[in-house]
Amino acid sequence: MKVITLGQFERDLDRILDDVTDENEHYCVKTPVISDLKDKGGLVWEDKAVMILPIEDYDLLKETYDMWLANCKEEVMV
Repeated sequence: MKVITLGQFERDLDRILDDVTDENEHYCVKTPVISDLKDKGGLVWEDKAVMILPIEDYDLLKETYDMWLANCKEEVMV
């Protein structure tokens, strides 16, 4: 997995998408945002992140997660 900034993502979008689709690379894009955190004294910068990954990897992760959720629901019902 490669970690990049929002600026790098914006600047190199074509290359990054090629890397994801051709090389099956995963990218974590860090995006700083301003959050209103009252307990920390008002507005603060907070790092958020999003993932960019090939659809095949996403489908596998989603399928696994859905099976896990179904299993958890079955355990609660028993």
